[in-house]
Amino acid sequence: TLPIKLKQDIAWNPLLIFESGIRYPEDAEFAVSSGFNGILVGESVVKNPNLVSELKLTMKKKKSGNFWERLYSEKKEKPLIKICGLTLNEDVKKADELGADILGFILAESPRQADISFIRNLPPTKALKAGVVVLKSPGQKLPKPAEQLMLDGKLDVIQFHGNEEPGECASIAYPYYKAIRIKDSEELKKMDMWI
Repeated sequence: TLPIKLKQDIAWNPLLIFESGIRYPEDAEFAVSSGFNGILVGESVVKNPNLVSELKLTMKKKKSGNFWERLYSEKKEKPLIKICGLTLNEDVKKADELGADILGFILAESPRQADISFIRNLPPTKALKAGVVVLKSPGQKLPKPAEQLMLDGKLDVIQFHGNEEPGECASIAYPYYKAIRIKDSEELKKMDMWI
């Protein structure tokens, strides 16, 4: 996130190169969707030459939104705040007015599941909008309603909240983040695969 924060201090319109931590195609996707024109790679490509073709394909993709840029471009003195499970217009309006960074809309089966037409008809907000999905099996695709809301710009990001593996999330939706349930110390150790 540091490159995104530094980018806001540039007062002219240069070509921007993301120069840190490119190890996977997902890292390149993050850079492209955050407004960078290119990436600098080194050790990761030396260790895995096949990565070159994957990175090239990723860099040719159309930018998939600016979620990360919008989330991290402001210099914030406060913690990140996400309000989730919103199903009423007045709650969305109040959360946005009070300065929430992300508004969460549950698209999975839940007592707080949001109606697709409700999300589609929301007015513009300062806060970013996340669609919360739970995939029930490996290889499952993003549910069509969530995909369409992303394509239509009604959602800014997908939050995976099931048992999705790290490697499959980026291929299903981007941008995304993954909620991790921590029940005990063993679950905490699993976080290593996400860092």
